[in-house]
Amino acid sequence: MTDPTPPSPVFDYAAAVLAARRDYPQETAQVTFIDLSSPEAARQLRDWLRKASPAFIRSLGETEKPETAIFHAVEKFLMKNGVAEVDYATGNILVASSSQPKSKYLGATSTVAQEAAYAFAHELGHAVTRNGFTANWRGLSRQGKPSQHDALPHERAEAEMAADVFAVLRNLSQRVMTQEQAKAVSLTRALRAPGIHTTSPALDAALKNAGAAILSPRDVQSAAETAAQRYAPKQGEIEELASRLAWMNPVPKAPDSGHDMAERLRGVFDKISHRAPRNLPMPQGTMRLEKLSQREWLENVAKVYNAAPRGSFAAHVTEKILRDAPKNQISGKLLKQACKKLGRKND
Repeated sequence: MTDPTPPSPVFDYAAAVLAARRDYPQETAQVTFIDLSSPEAARQLRDWLRKASPAFIRSLGETEKPETAIFHAVEKFLMKNGVAEVDYATGNILVASSSQPKSKYLGATSTVAQEAAYAFAHELGHAVTRNGFTANWRGLSRQGKPSQHDALPHERAEAEMAADVFAVLRNLSQRVMTQEQAKAVSLTRALRAPGIHTTSPALDAALKNAGAAILSPRDVQSAAETAAQRYAPKQGEIEELASRLAWMNPVPKAPDSGHDMAERLRGVFDKISHRAPRNLPMPQGTMRLEKLSQREWLENVAKVYNAAPRGSFAAHVTEKILRDAPKNQISGKLLKQACKKLGRKND
C-alpha cells in the first residue's frame, strides 16, 4: 500500500462526517456527530443528552437530578479524545471526537490530523459495526429495556476491538495512515495495563489478513466485526491478566517510629466508636506499592507467556510485548525461555 504523501496537516471534520454518512447511510441515520474541539461542542452535547431516555441519564452518575448528571457528563466528554454512546431506548447514537486530539496512538511520526482521523474512525466504528456496542449498554438492552447487568469487561473489550480494527482498516484504505502507524496503534494498546482497550490480538490478526489491500467500506465493517468476535477475551481473562501484568508490586511496609498504620487506625476507630466497633480487627501490617523496573515487569510478562495456552488472549498480548522488548532487557531464565519459544535471538 502506498503511504500517504504528504499527510494532511489539518483534519477536515465535516468532510469525515460526509464520508461516514455516504459509506454507512443506514448505520449513521440516527447518529449525531460532534467535534469536541468546536466552541459549540458543550451546547451540542447537552442538546443530545437532553433527548436521551431517563434510564440513560440516570446511568451517567449518582444523582437524581438530570441536569446535574448532564452537566458532569458534558465536562467528562469534553476531556476525551473521543466518545461514542448509544441510548437503546431511543435509538439515538452519539459519535464525538476531537479534531485536535491530545493523545498519540500512531507513534512519533504521526501528525495531529492523522491522530484525529484515527480518533474519528474509532468512534465511528462503535456506531457502524454490529458488535461496536455491547448488548447491554448503560443498563439498557438492545430492546431498549432495563438489562440485568451492565456490560462486563470482556464484552466491552469486544466492542473496543471492533472499533479499533475498523479505525485502522478504514484509515489504511483511505490512505491517511501508514502500515507502521497501524502497528504502532497495536503496540500502544498492548503496552498499557490490560483492560477493555487491550485490542492488539484483533488488530494484529486483521492487519495480517488484510495485508496491503485497500478495502471497501463494507469489507472494513465485516473485517472489524469478525476479528473482534474471534479474538475477544473470555470472561475473567482481562482481570486475570491485569493482576499478573501490573507495573506495581505490593510489599510490606515497615513500622513507622514503632507504630504502624494499623495501630494508628485502631486509635482513630476508638475515638469514633459510635461509628465503628471498638474491637474492629485490623491488619497486622500495611502494604505499599513499589514500581517495577522494566526488566522485572518483563519477567512477569515472560512468566505469563510461558504458561499461557497457545492462541489465548494472554498469549497474544504477552507475545506482542516480548517481540518488541529491547534486547538489552532480555535476561534471566524466564525471559530466555520465552525468547526461545518465540524463536527470537538476543543478538
